[in-house]
Amino acid sequence: MTKDTTEKFIILLAPFAPHICEELWEVIGHKDSVFKASFPAYDQSLIEDKNVEFVVQMNGKLRGVVMAEKDSSKERVADLALGDESIKKHMEGKEIVKTIFVHNKIINFVVKG
Repeated sequence: MTKDTTEKFIILLAPFAPHICEELWEVIGHKDSVFKASFPAYDQSLIEDKNVEFVVQMNGKLRGVVMAEKDSSKERVADLALGDESIKKHMEGKEIVKTIFVHNKIINFVVKG
């Protein structure tokens, strides 16, 4: 573990274990209190999911769930959904009349047949 990572860890742990963190802070070479150090910043992009679960419906009935990249196009999600084995069995002998797509949430195939 690098010194920078160790410092951040000690700063984050300090409110929960102040006495040991003060000792550790001194051991790694700091003279001031750990509580005088600034709290580490975070990177919002690291906590965001890159994939999204899309609910796949047929005529409004749940038929499955597929994972796709966040902000995927309607066509990409439709290809993934129609390629899924559990959804293929529900599509046998049916024709897609309309596809309803809700961004990053749902794809609904309106079918007949």
